[in-house]
Amino acid sequence: MGKIVRTARGELIDLDILKMKQSIGNKPKPPLVKEREEFVDQKLHRKIRRAKVEQAKVEADIPVEEPVDSPQTQKRQIKKPKE
Repeated sequence: MGKIVRTARGELIDLDILKMKQSIGNKPKPPLVKEREEFVDQKLHRKIRRAKVEQAKVEADIPVEEPVDSPQTQKRQIKKPKE
């Protein structure tokens, strides 16, 4: 059994298990995992680029109005408690 420590919240933590998890996380990724991550990243980059282009087109077409100072848009003021 590993070294178990109680946290300030009262939870029990096994430090040996944490050390094992860190060592597993530090291992290099297998080639299949790297390929899959690159594939997903390429898809995400395409979606992000496409979204930016579409957003730029939409912003150019619609005129932006200045915000109106209404009670809903103004910041709330914090009331001080009475002493």
